[in-house]
Amino acid sequence: MEGVELIIMIKREDIDENLLVSLNKRNENWQIVEDVKSDLVTHKLEDETQAHLPKNVGLGNVDNVKQASKTEFDEHLVEFDAHLD
Repeated sequence: MEGVELIIMIKREDIDENLLVSLNKRNENWQIVEDVKSDLVTHKLEDETQAHLPKNVGLGNVDNVKQASKTEFDEHLVEFDAHLD
């Protein structure tokens, strides 16, 4: 029966109440799953675009200055110790 669409009309009274409750619960659960999935996608997109920016990890007000190398630091300690003698 190619091209024929079968439409079934069922009166609400003819459907078992337990079946209706079950179907409604299933639809509610699917909606919860879809909502959670949507929230995760949104969170993932936000995380990928913003999470690692300096302003988002508390580095927005930190000065970007060069740190002394190990050699420079060791030389500074020697000079500092000389001032203590």
